[in-house]
Amino acid sequence: MFRCVMGFCTAATMLLAAALARAGGDADLVMPQHNPADEGVSFFGIVKDARGTPLADATVTTTVKNGPVIMIRSDAAGLFNTGPFARSVVATEVTVACEKDGYAPAKGIPRTVVKPDTKKPVEMLCRLARQ
Repeated sequence: MFRCVMGFCTAATMLLAAALARAGGDADLVMPQHNPADEGVSFFGIVKDARGTPLADATVTTTVKNGPVIMIRSDAAGLFNTGPFARSVVATEVTVACEKDGYAPAKGIPRTVVKPDTKKPVEMLCRLARQ
């Protein structure tokens, strides 16, 4: 079974179409339709150091229980956004962790109430301490 996580199937399809076009193949692929009703919970937030300074380029890892592990990086302002998971993902079964060279890894702390049926974006805070 093929599952899309955070729109990666759309990106993969576009890459495949470009590769086929370069190779002279048939690039008339049908793009998956975006349906917001299929979207589930997403996680967003900021990575900071112990003094509250935002940390750029930190690795943010989201792990779905019995599911995928997705790694993204915080931007120049320390911000991150996972994008939506599939609607079937249970919000309370997702963990967020952050790490950066020179800092001790830390779990993300939800800043909003997370319930199993949450489909709205969940705000997270990752606070890393220097090692």
